[in-house]
Amino acid sequence: MTPGGLPAGMREEDLGSRSVPRNPLLFNLLYRMKLVEQIGSGVRRIHDACLEHGVAEPVIQVGSPQIG
Repeated sequence: MTPGGLPAGMREEDLGSRSVPRNPLLFNLLYRMKLVEQIGSGVRRIHDACLEHGVAEPVIQVGSPQIG
């Protein structure tokens, strides 16, 4: 569960293909520290891990004011 819905400028169909940091200042800090593996890869990595381990993918439901 993520409180707050999608970040401004992001649509549900953008999940897995586009990165819009919720907190740009924190993202920039982590990126400069080389703690960000790959920008915008989280949903795709979850999908790949589910396939690799033979489990069902999570269902992502977007609604105001949260993502579950």
